[in-house]
Amino acid sequence: MTVLELNYPSNEFPAEPRVSLRVPENWTAVSTPRTTLAATAPEVEGFRPNVVVVISRRAPGMVPGVALDELAVEAQQRPAGALSDPFTVELNGREWDGCDLSWHEPEVGRIIQMHLLSVAEAPIESALPFLVQVTGSCLVAREEQDVPRLRDVMSSIVVTPWAAV
Repeated sequence: MTVLELNYPSNEFPAEPRVSLRVPENWTAVSTPRTTLAATAPEVEGFRPNVVVVISRRAPGMVPGVALDELAVEAQQRPAGALSDPFTVELNGREWDGCDLSWHEPEVGRIIQMHLLSVAEAPIESALPFLVQVTGSCLVAREEQDVPRLRDVMSSIVVTPWAAV
């Protein structure tokens, strides 16, 4: 009997893409079980503005519109949830689809999340793609101060798909 050796990572089972962000020096890197990369700004008014990156393996043919639909469902499930119109932007040579989600959180007030989504294709057609989602969050009450800083951090994202060496 012939034996086939399967390896991870490999072209058939690629590792997640590499991502990098540039954050202000007073931010803190945070490790959580559900995020690939995360950083928080200093706490203001009981909330830490933050940027998180989540990478998930998705089904073949994944398009960011599917994830935008998932965010629309999330908006409906949140207290006073609202979703902006979707938009497309190019950052560092990669196209991103995005939208803003806001809702009321009883402990801190209204929160806004800015979402950017991009699909990183696998090295071969039969391997599954990855969805890269970068999200910036802050209090709506501090939107004027925090959103430009969050956008600067989010726009620094660089995604490098995994490649066999």
